[in-house]
Amino acid sequence: MDVDEDVAVDRAVRLFQFLARSRQRPGAGPAAVGPWLSEIPDHPAIHLAGRELPVDGTTLVTIDHVDETERPAAPEELTPWISGDLDRPGARLRLRAKADLEAGRNGGTVTARLSDRPDLRATWEAWHPQWVRWSETEQRDAPARALYDRLATLLDSAIGGRELSLGLGLLTWAHAGEAFCAHVFTVPVTGGIDELGRLWIDACRHTRGLRADISALEAAHGLDRRAARSIHEAARAAGGAVLERSRIEVPGRLLLEALDPSGRYDDRTPRPKPERHPVLSWAPALLLRERPDETVMLSRRLADDIASTGRVPSGLLPLLDRDHRIPPVTAPGALTPLEGDALCPFPLTPGNGRSSSTSTSTRRPSSERRARRGAPPSPRSSATSWPRAGASCSPPP
Repeated sequence: MDVDEDVAVDRAVRLFQFLARSRQRPGAGPAAVGPWLSEIPDHPAIHLAGRELPVDGTTLVTIDHVDETERPAAPEELTPWISGDLDRPGARLRLRAKADLEAGRNGGTVTARLSDRPDLRATWEAWHPQWVRWSETEQRDAPARALYDRLATLLDSAIGGRELSLGLGLLTWAHAGEAFCAHVFTVPVTGGIDELGRLWIDACRHTRGLRADISALEAAHGLDRRAARSIHEAARAAGGAVLERSRIEVPGRLLLEALDPSGRYDDRTPRPKPERHPVLSWAPALLLRERPDETVMLSRRLADDIASTGRVPSGLLPLLDRDHRIPPVTAPGALTPLEGDALCPFPLTPGNGRSSSTSTSTRRPSSERRARRGAPPSPRSSATSWPRAGASCSPPP
């Protein structure tokens, strides 16, 4: 006997809320933050969205591999007279006024004065400018190499239960004796290193909107479930380019109003310190964090949708009432007529109510049909491309 609709709605909401809570992992959050996009150095090998790259594209940053340059070797006769670290770019080198030199086969030393060796000045003036050019080049290239290594490490770490994402909207707040500082909106990203050694980070092309990461606020700061649902919906509906600041305007305003009407948006301070009222800033950064459990988010969304519509989808009713029976479907469904034959895109078996022989007995192999038309058999192709590293590109729930 079918249950009453109101009872079914109540059961469904409680069921999916229970599933969400049972799968919720405590303490989930960013495992590593950075680099902040505002701190990415300016270098010929680095191309950043909004700087060298268009802000309305999906590519966030690319970095060409920068090799280390070899330090010019100091002339042997000059080495004892040089004061300073030859291997440290930016070091201050100078000639000593006197130096201890080996005194021949006896193994002793003798102190010599620079004033007695005027020939060393010419050697120094020929070698030292080469070292200065090497030092300046290394000082310029070192930040680019450090960023390259840091991003490569993040990409290597984005495996298993961890994902790489772009964090937008940094929320800082000192509330109830605790300081909260985290990005509340994210976009999944992917990346890799091509055959030329160029490292790239792209926003996933098939992702729509933003993902609202507010579970910690719901648990620890009492964010209302109805308000949370509105924030999630506004984030999913956020359009525009990946790094367009207006994307977080609507969901960010809803979040601040739900937390504290005195909260504000600060676009001038890169990373505001936590204060009495919540502050939301733009502050885009790459995040390495635990991959969110899709089951949790799907269960929450189902519970919210059922509660708001007051209706349980017919496909879910057997979960609530074991006696409920879904009426059989008599429509042809996925069967498609093609050249006088009935084509089904998946194998039919007796287990799903139809015999597989009925769909294959009249269907000629594709190679036979092509040969009959005089066309050569087509090779099996694999057109699917997969991201080489980073997060999965599935749209946010």
